[in-house]
Amino acid sequence: MVDTESARTDEPVEPEERRVPVTLITGFLGAGKTTLINHLLRALAPRRVGLIINDFGKVGVDAEVLRDRYAPPMIEVTGGCVCCTVEGDLISALAQMEQIKFDFEYLLIESTGLSDPEPIIQQLLLPELEQSFRLDGVVGIVDADQFDLHRRASFLFERQLEWSPIIMLNKVDLVDDAALQRVEQTIQEIAPRARVIRTEQSQIEPHLILDIGQPLHHHHPDERHEPNGHAHDHESPHELDGFQTVSYSQTRPFSLDKLLQALDEMPIEVIRSKGIVQVAGDPRRVYFHTVGNRSTAEYSREWGDEAPWTEIALVGRNLDEAKLRAFLDGCLA
Repeated sequence: MVDTESARTDEPVEPEERRVPVTLITGFLGAGKTTLINHLLRALAPRRVGLIINDFGKVGVDAEVLRDRYAPPMIEVTGGCVCCTVEGDLISALAQMEQIKFDFEYLLIESTGLSDPEPIIQQLLLPELEQSFRLDGVVGIVDADQFDLHRRASFLFERQLEWSPIIMLNKVDLVDDAALQRVEQTIQEIAPRARVIRTEQSQIEPHLILDIGQPLHHHHPDERHEPNGHAHDHESPHELDGFQTVSYSQTRPFSLDKLLQALDEMPIEVIRSKGIVQVAGDPRRVYFHTVGNRSTAEYSREWGDEAPWTEIALVGRNLDEAKLRAFLDGCLA
C-alpha cells in the first residue's frame, strides 16, 4: 500500500491520480455494514468520505441515521437493491457523486443485505466510470453468530463471500473459539483466497480495508456456480430467492415499552427489521434494528421543528403484510 503522506509532492495532480477510490461494502442482513461505516466516518474525520447507501423501504433508515450523526456527502438508493437496478440507480448515484467528487477522498458503497456484488462490480469497472472512480476493494462482512442461519437463508450469502477479497468475520465476541474456527474453515472453503479478519462491532483499522488497491479474487464468470443449487437472476435475486419487504409508515407516536416488547416478539418470518420511530412523551428519535433473535434500540437526535414520523422496514419470507401492520399498530401509544 502506498503511504499517501510520503507520496505527496508539489507537482500538479494528474487526472489519473485524482480518481476517487471506491470500496464496496457487502454482507448479509444485519451483518454490521452500517456499523462499519459509522466506525470509518469517526476514524477518518476530518477527512471527507462520500457515501452511496442502498436500502430497502421508502425511507432509507441507515442513511437517516448516518445523516443525523455525520452529514456526509451522500446519495440514497431506496426501494430496492442496486444489483437489480444497476443500469439506472447506481449509475445515476455515481453521476451525482462525480459532480462533487473532489470534495471527498473516499467513496463507500453500502449494498443491501440481499444484493449480489457481481453486477455492481461490473458497473464500477466500466470505462466511463473508471475515468472518475477506481474500484479499490470489496469488503464482505459476516455475522459469526448468525453464520449458519444466513448461509441457509440464501445463495446470495455465498455470492457475497465469493466476491470479497477481504472478509470481516464480525461479532466474534458472541461465539466461542470452536465455533469461530469452524466458521473460518467454511469461509475459506467458499472463498479460499480471501483474507479473513476477526472483528467486534465492525471495529477495524481503516488502512486495512481502504485505499489498498486490492485485486478481486473470485471464480471466473464463465465458470460461475450457484451455491445450494439455486438458479440466479440478476434482474431480481432477492425476489427469486423468496424474500419480501414490507414498509410501514405512521404519524402517531409509539409507546416505548410496547415497542421494546415487540422487538423481542418479532414474528419468526421476519429475518431483519429496522426503523426510526417517534415515541410518546419524548422529543428524540428512536432507532432500532433486529436480526435473528437479537435487537437493539437507541435514542438519536431530537425532532426539532420537523414533524415526527415513524418508518419501519421489514425483510423476510412468507410475510403477511396485514398481520405485520396490525402487530406494529399494537405498539401505538
